Amino acid sequence: MASFIKRPHKRPLDSHRRAWIVRSLALLALAGSTFAQDDELPPSLKTLIVPQPLNLGEFVIDRTAAIALGKSLFWDIQAGSDGMTACASCHFHAGTDGRKRNTIHPGPDGDFNIAQPNGLVEAHDFPFVRFADPEVGNVLLSSMDDVLGSAGVVNREFAGINPASPVDDAIESPDETFNVGGINTMRVTGRQAPTVIGAAFLHRSFWDGRANHSFNGVNIWGDADATAPMVLEMMADGSLTKTPILLEHSALASQAVGPPLSGTEMSWAGRGWADIGRKLVGRQPLAGQFVDPSDPVLGSMASLAGLGLEPSMTYADMIAAAFDARWWASAQLTAEGFTQMEANFALLWGMAIQMYEQTLLPNDAPYDRFMEGDLLALSGAAIRGLTTFRGKGSCLDCHATSLFAGSVTTGILNHDGGGEGVLERMPMGSAFSVGDLTFSTNPGPGEIAVNVPSSQNLMGTFNLDMGIFDMGANLIAWRRLPMVSACGPAETRNQLLNTTPMVDPATQFEAWARMSTDGNCNVDLRIDVSWNDLGPPGANLFVLFAGVPSIFTLTVPAPSISAVYDNGFYNIGVTSSESDLGVGGDGPFGPLSLTRRALNGEVIDTGIGAVGRTERVAVDGSFKTPTLRNVELTGPYMHNGSMATLEQVVEFYARKANFPEENARDLAPDIRGFSLTGTEKADLVEFLKHLTDDRVRAQSGVFSHPELPLKAGHPGDERMVTDDGTGSATFNIEIFAATGDAGGTDLAAFDKGL
Repeated sequence: MASFIKRPHKRPLDSHRRAWIVRSLALLALAGSTFAQDDELPPSLKTLIVPQPLNLGEFVIDRTAAIALGKSLFWDIQAGSDGMTACASCHFHAGTDGRKRNTIHPGPDGDFNIAQPNGLVEAHDFPFVRFADPEVGNVLLSSMDDVLGSAGVVNREFAGINPASPVDDAIESPDETFNVGGINTMRVTGRQAPTVIGAAFLHRSFWDGRANHSFNGVNIWGDADATAPMVLEMMADGSLTKTPILLEHSALASQAVGPPLSGTEMSWAGRGWADIGRKLVGRQPLAGQFVDPSDPVLGSMASLAGLGLEPSMTYADMIAAAFDARWWASAQLTAEGFTQMEANFALLWGMAIQMYEQTLLPNDAPYDRFMEGDLLALSGAAIRGLTTFRGKGSCLDCHATSLFAGSVTTGILNHDGGGEGVLERMPMGSAFSVGDLTFSTNPGPGEIAVNVPSSQNLMGTFNLDMGIFDMGANLIAWRRLPMVSACGPAETRNQLLNTTPMVDPATQFEAWARMSTDGNCNVDLRIDVSWNDLGPPGANLFVLFAGVPSIFTLTVPAPSISAVYDNGFYNIGVTSSESDLGVGGDGPFGPLSLTRRALNGEVIDTGIGAVGRTERVAVDGSFKTPTLRNVELTGPYMHNGSMATLEQVVEFYARKANFPEENARDLAPDIRGFSLTGTEKADLVEFLKHLTDDRVRAQSGVFSHPELPLKAGHPGDERMVTDDGTGSATFNIEIFAATGDAGGTDLAAFDKGL
């Protein structure tokens, strides 16, 4: 029977239509997959708002001026004691550090294995932990605990500011670790520098979260600083008074005031913030660096006759334009002879750099455009990779936010809007029994009172040795207590107890002595014990101290599968928990972990209610989940810089970590391994590359920057360097060219230069 339907003329598919069909078919496959409700894809980063301090207006009077000040300070090499180191020196390449010479730290064992000081890392050095089959991990070939960090300054003691030079006066100090033939080389950080791009959304900063969510205007510790630091405020009559401040949503400011005083990163040892203020306030911003006239922030102020900003401009001028006068304008000097602007320089520096870094939002990646409705923004391979990312890879379990990161402020504080809380409880991959016993000069509920004379350390009360015995009176663990002065400065010492042959290694028994002082003659000693479900199903242990007639009972409950942890911080088994505790470590004012701070009785809005004294805690060896934005450009990867390529990262997750058994007590339950075909691995990497904002790659728009002279190691090699006449090596300087609004040379992945 004849048809009356007119058949359309068939046209061959052009490349655009063919690509659209391929993507559509891939999208149908993606949509047809079955996922839990909480595995929905994160929306575009444009939907995420940067949280601001409610009291910001009390400090900043001109946001545009504050951003310009912050950008100048961030990129200015005059800030470093050597006159050659800026914040940007470790964060110039997509917000990270891409240097390859003189970047190895010896790690916990103190031995250089990957490369010696001033050595060059090469492709064959990666990954630092190797297996015969990198996707299975059944046969370990080698394991190096070195860290690929960032080169900072040489070891010197601060001796004053030199008004005639950007180099601070110094007393030479031999460096036993970082030297070649006795000539000091640049010191190297013990962790890889994370990107600052997108960091505006994070609740805490640094890999271990030690940069506090609240900024106290003085240091990184925020509200954890028990000394109650204060800044100087000008009163109506021009006089100065000391004032405590606290700005919420200011982890960036807290982080920014750490490196400039670090004797590894930017400073001669012993330099203070008022010294940095005195050095910089009267100087021309970026005096030795070219600023592109089309820089969207600094271009209008760029010197047309030479380097830096306008020759007549000083940092004091920029501060006056950005900040309320009551934080800098008093004519009264401090007792040490500093101006208010100099004395408050940590406050001004931290807030200005935070304002600048809040503009570095990588929210125009292909993924963002895809989520905004552009179905052609992701390639077919990237869409298939996204299926693996949210499916068998379980990547969304930790990277579920629009930033593809953990510890995102709006995700953990906005409880009414579905936020989870700064702490979470999660079912772990294995059950453990956990118990503790605390001795204190200022005991809380359930703690045992002790008396420590102010002239003695804790060993003066408990003698030297302590032991833990089981119910059969068998010694199972012992330790000589560390030296802690009762009335000395605030400090914490963690010591792993020695186990005896009575302990079955299969039980993974551990005991720790955690000793801390608060700087006010108060001392705590907490004994922590734990074992897995192969040990006793709960038990009473007994703690004895040499020379003390009492026996103390430590009750350990039955094994628990549930644990409390700091939201956004996970132990994924890159390194052993013992080698780097991460957020499970301690600072000068006690635990870095909010979980342990809550256990110690601090009032913290956990988001999950009270944390019980006997609850299992999973924070040791845990690190902040980094953003995957621009991840193709931010290698090397992980907190120790131990992987050079995204393929190595995917293989790491496929084989279920490097140390799954050693870290079983704290290992994130989502680290369980999976199998991938070669195509699936390639597709997953392709998806990750579609999280790159092309403006970051091109160094354009808000990601443009001034010129940066980079210290790229020292002339010579691991065997020989040149003495500059002071006992330190001369620098090899490479110029990272300035870019303007249109950008410059595209940034490349870390491994492309190996």
